[in-house]
Amino acid sequence: MFSEALESGDVPGQQSLRLSAAEELAARHFGLDLKKYPTAQVESLLAMLPAVVSHEDEATVSRVLSVCSVGETMFMRHPDQFRALAQIVADGSVGEPNRALSVWSAGCSTGEEAYSLAALLAGHPGGARVLGTDVSPRSIERAKTGRYRYWSLRGVDPSSTASWLHIDSVNAEVRSPIRNVVDFRVHNLMVDPFPHDVDVIFCRNVLLYFREDAAAEVIEKFYRSLRPSGILFIGYVDPAPSPNTPLLECHRGPVRYYRKPAAGTTISVPTARSVPPPPPGETLGANAVPLAPRLPSFLRPESPPKRVPLRRSEPPPNPPPEDPAVRERFNQRLAIARGLCAQGARDDALATLESLSTDHPLEIEPYVLSAMIADEGGLRDAALGAARRAYFLAPEAPITPFLLAMCLDQLGERQAAEVRYLEARRALESVEDPLAPLAHAEGMTAFQLRRTIDARIRGA
Repeated sequence: MFSEALESGDVPGQQSLRLSAAEELAARHFGLDLKKYPTAQVESLLAMLPAVVSHEDEATVSRVLSVCSVGETMFMRHPDQFRALAQIVADGSVGEPNRALSVWSAGCSTGEEAYSLAALLAGHPGGARVLGTDVSPRSIERAKTGRYRYWSLRGVDPSSTASWLHIDSVNAEVRSPIRNVVDFRVHNLMVDPFPHDVDVIFCRNVLLYFREDAAAEVIEKFYRSLRPSGILFIGYVDPAPSPNTPLLECHRGPVRYYRKPAAGTTISVPTARSVPPPPPGETLGANAVPLAPRLPSFLRPESPPKRVPLRRSEPPPNPPPEDPAVRERFNQRLAIARGLCAQGARDDALATLESLSTDHPLEIEPYVLSAMIADEGGLRDAALGAARRAYFLAPEAPITPFLLAMCLDQLGERQAAEVRYLEARRALESVEDPLAPLAHAEGMTAFQLRRTIDARIRGA
């Protein structure tokens, strides 16, 4: 923290110099722009750095990487992009029927995206090989294990993933046929060589933290990595390719992606991306009528549940801080905890959340996130304690009885767990919009939570 640094003898001028040195180090080694990170995250980084920041000190470089790596992920995250890829592959507009697809998950964090791609493309006639890369060695080591906690499946119907995920209670393990087609490597997008002849690149929610020139450089390298007609998916908030990079902007329904022109195709680079989007279901340059492929069960569109009237309830016991600056700082500290957890620094994440809950004892989120992280780490008593605290603060919130049920289930208290599962199920009946993210639920919707609860009850 800035205040803590100053109290320990750090004067403002020294702090400014250290910040400038940290910004230069992050940009030079990783292409990152510290100005795009929350203030609290940068403060946390500066508090960890020595008085003199050296670009050659491996420990310092490692600290910068640890704090700046966001790494928030899950299986089949943003399923509309996976559906679009499935349709593109099915209509034959990328790859060749009898050749294995070459797929790169760049910035794969702990591997959920890479395994999701392998599962999605398992039915391709030529098969698929998936390369998952990330700059964090700790994330790559975790990805190689293929073992995850149940929370990585949030939003995915567990019964639809049985062919490639073995789920036991709250644990999930990627089955061998999928693990065998995925390779993981530590890779720095700024300095390491890029693979060649790639059909599909997924690099989502990575480049938004890069300097503008660094992001443009990475996308240019992606272009060179792709085979002719290869495609690139980026995140919804990632910077678009530069007009000087001859990638064609394409659309598959509402999903945007980018295609390298086919061999022999000549395009005007300055206007390459000004071509109007094709009709939904078509790809630029495709003459055939798009097929209607059979999607994997975990990606098939489902009819949304009927909306039910909102039941008015009492105001929550923990109103958000009135001061916007306090709320912003609170959210930034939550983001730091999520990032630490994603990097495998579970103890640091839990310590951050403990400090946050001490400062804001009536806020639910630190307890909810603590329960999730502790449960993922097998810290059953800690998870149960945090879940109970969250439930005490907001018993009417669907996520709190669900978390309590998960913790009780893990401890073998099945009867008590089922009571809480049913309580969470009843709480969902008061949700007005089943497709909107639930309060305090880390992005999970009522529809997704209901499916997860039903799967847990059926598995009893």
